[in-house]
Amino acid sequence: MRILIPNAYSWLNKGDAGILIGMVKALRKEMPQAEITALSSTPEIDRAAYKGHDIAVERNLLTIPPGHGKTAKILGSATGCAVAGWLHRLFGAKNATIQPYVDADLVVSCGGGFLNDDFGPAFLLQLYGIYFATLMGKPTVIYGQSIGPFRNRRYRALARAVLKRVGLITVREEVSAREVRAMGLDPIVTADPAFLLPAVNRAEAQRLLAAEGVPLNEPLVGVTVRYWPFPGHKDGGQRFERYLQTMAQTIDRLTERAVVVCMPQVIGPGKDDDRIVAERVCKKMKRGKGRVKLIAKDYAPEELKGMIGLMRLFVGTRMHSNLFAASMGVPVVAIGYNWKTEGIMDQVGQGGYVCDIDRLEAEALWSKIEGAWDRREEISRQLTEKVTGLKKRALLNARLTKDFWEGLSS
Repeated sequence: MRILIPNAYSWLNKGDAGILIGMVKALRKEMPQAEITALSSTPEIDRAAYKGHDIAVERNLLTIPPGHGKTAKILGSATGCAVAGWLHRLFGAKNATIQPYVDADLVVSCGGGFLNDDFGPAFLLQLYGIYFATLMGKPTVIYGQSIGPFRNRRYRALARAVLKRVGLITVREEVSAREVRAMGLDPIVTADPAFLLPAVNRAEAQRLLAAEGVPLNEPLVGVTVRYWPFPGHKDGGQRFERYLQTMAQTIDRLTERAVVVCMPQVIGPGKDDDRIVAERVCKKMKRGKGRVKLIAKDYAPEELKGMIGLMRLFVGTRMHSNLFAASMGVPVVAIGYNWKTEGIMDQVGQGGYVCDIDRLEAEALWSKIEGAWDRREEISRQLTEKVTGLKKRALLNARLTKDFWEGLSS
């Protein structure tokens, strides 16, 4: 059979790459003969990156360049979405991007956190790929997603209209399930596919960190930072500057007890690059810059996960960096920018170690860091126990997908 995975986004986002790899690993366990194609925003990069995982890569069905927000808003109307879909069908022979849909037996929308309006109409590009699959009459599954929040009622209604057309919805945390149930739909709560991402072994992780100049004979604390526009706030720029300042103060204090390693979870496309933000944070630091290592290389998600596993503590804004840490038994203090962060931290039993980015304060963050530091060994044992169960729930995504597929022909 041929499975198409739209919404794979880009290898440059290691969280999304980890999801795709974990997802394919599970699907192949249940359906070993499946041929798998993923749609990407950066296919030229992704083809080479995923070759070793036997994943074919093609370009996303629809791409709207930056600065074309009006086009996305037009697409965001029910009429615009329908018209675009029918035009793709009518003129498909002239547009090679629909061929993966034509060839697919089953469309499985890649897990992730893109079905919300945090970035306004941008999510409509991903939603459209799901809609088009149903328009083509392809059996369609939503696989281990976070869904919501929606601030715009029109966007929420459009998401509901598209989700009603799919055959199976699994979500990776309870808060998303509540959102989907409020839409009158019936999701199944599983777990994030990235829990199944393997990590390089300890010796290889040590080699990678040593090559970056990280001293392995000292305590290490991992950190991820990210750009965040603070949607829903008119003073988003000022809030982002306060976030940078808070992270600078926090890392300064962390360097008193450990070497801090800033991990780049996302290195593009475009300005969405954690390395840029990390550099801005370091410029605001007062005293500990010499004990901070900024990682800039493009590492595979398995490599990042292995390196994160060598940390004594992890302070993460990127949600999947926190998931990688928890998976490796590393205590996490998370900075939540979307309810998916709280959902995942609740799942691993660490909901008390989340700070809301909208209300982030240096002392409150430091209090949680000190609490996690003092309970490191206890938290590590808790994480190991929780993650074992979550891996089984992550596999359930694939089992339910197989059952759905087999039920179509029974």
